[in-house]
Amino acid sequence: QNHEAIQKIQKDFLWMNAKLRSDSTIYNLCLDLEMVINYLKSKNDESWQQFEQLLQLLQRYESNLPIVNIDLVQVLLMLAFDIDWIRECALELAYENRSHNEYWKIAVINYNEVERTSIPWKSKRIGKTTHDRHIAISNPYHGNERMIGTENNKDRDCQIVVKDYETSKIIHQITPDKSYVINVAISADGQIIAFQSTNELSTFSPLGDSLKWSVYYTDNNNELYFIENELVKVQDQYFKFDELKFCPIEHRKAKVLATLSIDRKQVKVWDSQSWLCLKSLQVPAFIYKRGIQCLPTDNVNDAWPIKSASYISNNIECMILCYCKKGGLLQLKNYDLKLCYDDDILQTNFEPFPSFINGSNENLDIAASNNKQFISIKSGSWKIYLYIFRVRDGQLQSYLKLSYWNDLFQSIFITGKNRLLVYDDTNSLFEYSLQGDSLQWKSIKDDGNNDYENDIQTYFDDQQIIDSSYAYVGNHPVCIQLIKQGKAYKLKVNDLRQQSYREPFHHTLDQRYHACYICDELKSAIVIRLSDDNSNPIVVITQLMNFASQQEEMRQQKILCQYKSANDVWRLSIEESGYRKTDHTLIFVIKEELKYNKYWLTIITISLSEGQKTIYTDKDIYEHWQSIYMDEHFLITCNTDLLGLSNKGQLK
Repeated sequence: QNHEAIQKIQKDFLWMNAKLRSDSTIYNLCLDLEMVINYLKSKNDESWQQFEQLLQLLQRYESNLPIVNIDLVQVLLMLAFDIDWIRECALELAYENRSHNEYWKIAVINYNEVERTSIPWKSKRIGKTTHDRHIAISNPYHGNERMIGTENNKDRDCQIVVKDYETSKIIHQITPDKSYVINVAISADGQIIAFQSTNELSTFSPLGDSLKWSVYYTDNNNELYFIENELVKVQDQYFKFDELKFCPIEHRKAKVLATLSIDRKQVKVWDSQSWLCLKSLQVPAFIYKRGIQCLPTDNVNDAWPIKSASYISNNIECMILCYCKKGGLLQLKNYDLKLCYDDDILQTNFEPFPSFINGSNENLDIAASNNKQFISIKSGSWKIYLYIFRVRDGQLQSYLKLSYWNDLFQSIFITGKNRLLVYDDTNSLFEYSLQGDSLQWKSIKDDGNNDYENDIQTYFDDQQIIDSSYAYVGNHPVCIQLIKQGKAYKLKVNDLRQQSYREPFHHTLDQRYHACYICDELKSAIVIRLSDDNSNPIVVITQLMNFASQQEEMRQQKILCQYKSANDVWRLSIEESGYRKTDHTLIFVIKEELKYNKYWLTIITISLSEGQKTIYTDKDIYEHWQSIYMDEHFLITCNTDLLGLSNKGQLK
């Protein structure tokens, strides 16, 4: 054992770079680092702390690492700005290789603007497209954690994939009969999986007539069947549940799961070994608020429909019912599950979550740990907040606030461990540890002061960054940010020259905007508004002239184009923006979304010198449309038409 040689190899970032590219995963490198850490600890060598810093850095940002073509030196220059030894080693290698590659690093960062609590313990990339929205994970008590999800959901090559959570190695995969997977589930021991699939168009049916759950053993790939009683096998319609969830804790004598009927009125509990229906419970599909009580109703007007029903104990003593705008715990300990609901049941057994959790969100998104110690809730619209509440003896004690700029698909508590998984719309899975002194838990006081309620509502008044853009304007680096502050919309201009630093200044905008854009050599900023009218969406493109001037009288706003979509279109999005210097022309590529997730393409060009504009619409309808490359003269797209034919490298 050569002590110095081991340390030298494990600090060789070029060797690490080659290993990452060869293995196509960071898992093996992390195992090597863990072995080095344990070895150095056994030798009482304090340098193990440096390797632990590197290990934590790689695990924390795994979801952002481009493993296939990774340049680890560049990655470390970006991520290790506050770890001296890693930064210095990376700078030395960058200097040695400057003739082959260009490198950049973060020189200054304002820690006051970084919410340290929102930095995850680990992260990883799962799924392949934005349609891969659902995941589930088994209980680590039963051995290796298994995770189920989808790859290429809504495509012809859609797969149900079960992976080892730590190694990301595929353990099992199934091709579903129907390519649109709505939801997935996995048993606590990871041996049974379930998924809900349908034809894409059928999801618009109010009762989801074709939504079907399929259940399989992963070991032998056998499909399983529900049994209403010992003599009668459940017919096909009984597979059509609105929701299916396995109990997160399993015992030898009882392995159960619960299903919610299509009409969302009946919860059934099944034994996952015999597949017999054990118990049945009628729950209200709609509730309304009367005073401080929540009562069932059949009147759908001004009522809250149920979204989900799940339970967090194997003896079925407590369920979580989640309605739009209202969620709570339904205590079932002394309740005959064969009886139908009535007003008394909700009055005496349903305990709503406090008003500051439920709030005014139309779609409440709540997750709870099986040990009843933690509750999470997603809040916000432009900027997303995830609140994690710590519960003791049935009372909320303290909370954390995590912030995100991307939408969140799911939050899942890991059974038996104080860990939280958060899955966002970039297919990144973030893992947080809910233990440790570094967490900034905020106390919920009992003296009547609603500090936590005020904190939850601050996102309405806080400065929210909606979009940003940067360029060299007059050979000076400039960054602009489109922000919302209260009800006002502003354009924040940041001059990034270190030698002549100026405080940022703001343009006050006349109305709501959704995107901003600047480019090299263009002395104007562009802001774009997308209307909220889904019947005929409108794009308004506005020019802010002399936007970099601090003299307000020099700055002017001018509407360049108002484009109104066809009646078939219900949503617009700006996919590309560009500026052609040769003829002073702005270029915008707009994706127009039709019903049933179909798309067509519109290109708008605006001549700033002559004021002329052209609008070209390609009304060939595609199931998928993606921009690959755009410059001053060409746009390359990848499209899939209704027949599933891919047109890669198409020039428009």
